[in-house]
Amino acid sequence: PTTAAPYVLEPLDGPVPDHPEASGPFVGCWNAQQQSIVITRDLAPTYLDDAAVLDLAHIAAAVPSSSTLRSIEVSGILQLKGLHIPRDARLASVTCLAIINTSLRIEHDFLGQLAKAMPHLETLDLSGSRIQHITGAHDLCANGLKRLLVKGCRIADISSLVDVAQQLHMGKWLGALQLEEVDIRDNEVPKVRAGFQLDVASLADGTD
Repeated sequence: PTTAAPYVLEPLDGPVPDHPEASGPFVGCWNAQQQSIVITRDLAPTYLDDAAVLDLAHIAAAVPSSSTLRSIEVSGILQLKGLHIPRDARLASVTCLAIINTSLRIEHDFLGQLAKAMPHLETLDLSGSRIQHITGAHDLCANGLKRLLVKGCRIADISSLVDVAQQLHMGKWLGALQLEEVDIRDNEVPKVRAGFQLDVASLADGTD
């Protein structure tokens, strides 16, 4: 099996450095009105490291300290194989992260670590990547994730979501589940037919 590209999640303990001015290669991608940064294949390849990893510090640096980053979209960068998640408070406010149509691969604890770095994440879209599992998805769900979109990947393991459904069914899930949509179409999950969208609520009720 292909080894996932390395990624690093820097510790979030202690004071977070202040960044008064926007800087870096993606300053021009910052949309203040939409509080978003969109990076396409024409912009990012130059800023991948030797392991084809995109450092999200470059994205965070493009956000002025007086602003709040809500959405990040990275699209169509086939060279991208991994992410570096820095210790930066500006990423903690992100509610929508889309890394789509890339060659992204992830380690088994990636989604759990992402839940720590972006605790307010509501939408995660990794569609069209090369991820093979969604281990750690329950951590995102516990944070209040509403949409998990992983259409057209190489996922063969959705045990993390099944675990969420089982905990709900047995009354062991702590807190309110806000998950509204999970799209796992066009993957390699056994017994998942084409066009299937997982309905976590119906699973929890035992009706699916």
